Parts: sequence; structure tokens; C-alpha cells
Amino acid sequence: MGGLIPSWDNFHDNTNAVSRSAQMGPVWMHAGKVAGKPICHQLWINDPPASSYPSCIAVKCAQLQSPELGELLLYLLRNACMTDGENIAKQDIIFKAAKKLAAIEPVFNLQRFKDDFLNDNGLKAFRTDLELLSYYRINRFPALVVKGPHSKAIIITGYKHYEEVLSAIHSLKEQNVRE
Repeated sequence: MGGLIPSWDNFHDNTNAVSRSAQMGPVWMHAGKVAGKPICHQLWINDPPASSYPSCIAVKCAQLQSPELGELLLYLLRNACMTDGENIAKQDIIFKAAKKLAAIEPVFNLQRFKDDFLNDNGLKAFRTDLELLSYYRINRFPALVVKGPHSKAIIITGYKHYEEVLSAIHSLKEQNVRE
């Protein structure tokens, strides 16, 4: 989890010229057209999330139970935000998504999730991810870190074609052979 927007106070996306929440609407409108998917861009006018951190922490709480549950909660939160226009920085919206997850996956322990969210277990797990971002100096998403056992990491950011990712992996393989 990258926590792209800690708050709007110091956020600035140079690539998309975004520094205020209302400026995110046109970016989402464009993304919806490119993806061919309806995206609720009005969220950024009606009830913009103040931060992406709470939803990232929620995903980490679900991952504490299993990686698959984390993936499912991420999916539900994305839909809540992008399709339904819900502010996923709000605890009640996060807990509503977690309740949906509990209905889909009986193995998901909703009470444990809430406890981990409120007692900072999820925050601790999220901070570990933020430390990795800092270590690798990642500030753009999506990001993929590819590292061999005896080589420097290759960091791929932004959406790339399969061939570009494959080429980076091959260069890493060649780097390992030379060492």
C-alpha cells in the first residue's frame, strides 16, 4: 500500500497538475474514458477523501488475516470509491466494506478487523509499506520492485506494457549472470 495522499495540505501531482481534491475529478473522468469504465468523478466535488491512508490501513488490517482477504477488501473499497462515489477515508464507509467482505468470506473476522483498525495494528503494517517506499524512493504508482538475490533492485513505475516489464526482468537476469 502506497498511501498516495497523506492529506491535501502538501500533496502535488506534477504529472497531472493536481494539488487540490477538486482537480482530481477531471483526472478520473479521463481515466474512465481510457479504461472504458464508468468512474464516479463527482466524488471529488461532493465528498472528497481527505486522505488515502485510512483505506490503505484498512487493507493492511484485512491482510493481517490473509493476503487474499486484503485483495478482496481492496476491490470492495475501490468499487465503493470509484463506482459508488463513497468517501473511503471515512471509518463508517470502511467498516461497511468490511461488513460486505464478511458476508462474502465467512473466514473473515469482522471484529478482529475492527480491533486491528482501531488499535493501530493495521497502521503498523502500513508503516512498514511506507518504509519500503521511502527506501526505494517510490513516489509514483503503480510501482513494481524486481530484485534478484545478488543484484540491485529495478523499479518500474507507471503503467507499462508487458514487453517493458519483461525486458526489465531479463536485464536483471543478465545482471545476475555477470556477477
